[in-house]
Amino acid sequence: MRGSITFLNQPFEEAQSLLKNSRDYIKWQAPLDIQQTDTDKTSKITHEALRIVMRLSQITVWLTIQKAIQQRELSFDESLSKEYRVLRGKACLEMESELDPGLPPRLRDLLRTSRLLYERILRLDQISHRQALSASAIKKEKKIRAV
Repeated sequence: MRGSITFLNQPFEEAQSLLKNSRDYIKWQAPLDIQQTDTDKTSKITHEALRIVMRLSQITVWLTIQKAIQQRELSFDESLSKEYRVLRGKACLEMESELDPGLPPRLRDLLRTSRLLYERILRLDQISHRQALSASAIKKEKKIRAV
């Protein structure tokens, strides 16, 4: 059990570091970037900053759920319910803005870094759900054989 918690520490620390960097950008650099742009670009900068916040919020919640499972505060079966499906995918996987030369370089970097972390977490989530489905199928097979 301890190894699993340690395994989650690295992505959790990455998410926290990225959250701090994003906060710093939004608080200090984004206002300067916005001053130098037109209304359309201001809207785009704000929109993309919110995409980063959305990604990081979902990542942090997912990692917190995983730690709760490891610490037996939440069962794995409970975590599979719709209530705990926190990774909402489509908008968080968008990458077009990372290549937009009209956006500030620091924002594009944060977009890319947050998307890559989101994709890693999404893969971990998919793996855990596949394992749950496999375990469920094995349990059903054993029940059928027992009959």
